[in-house]
Amino acid sequence: MRKVVLGRNPPERKRKCFGVVVKGIDSSVPLADIKDALELEGYEVKSVFNILNKNKVPQPMFKIEIAINYSQMKKKGEVHPIYNLKYLLNRRVVVEEPIKRKGPPQCQNCQEFGHTKTLQIAISLRKMRRYPQKLGLPPCQRRCSSFKMQQLRRQPHSKLSWL
Repeated sequence: MRKVVLGRNPPERKRKCFGVVVKGIDSSVPLADIKDALELEGYEVKSVFNILNKNKVPQPMFKIEIAINYSQMKKKGEVHPIYNLKYLLNRRVVVEEPIKRKGPPQCQNCQEFGHTKTLQIAISLRKMRRYPQKLGLPPCQRRCSSFKMQQLRRQPHSKLSWL
């Protein structure tokens, strides 16, 4: 028997889940209705998200995370039965795997691979520590125009030698 100490309990093991994309349901349908309908079909739903496009407009697609229940599948290599789902909430739906990214992440500011726009400042701070002060800014910051604009906003009255 295992001792349980208050505040030091090991976390419960999470059940494995996988994500699918359900197309064909209008974006105005509440997420709770979709979750309830899938649970009535016999699937254990962890979460339901509406997919947004790059302008934050909801699309008629939903990303659904489902707990894997091996008792629903007869053989271990068999495809999950949710891919055979044709109708949901009186609508004809298509269930697909989510599309994976084809390449490494790319920064939209400096066009370098391996980091994104949100990580630009953290990476630039790491690079500053590597380069001596006499060289000025690291190459990533010299090329990235958004970093230059951020510096201008922070110090509007000082002259920057690298502009």
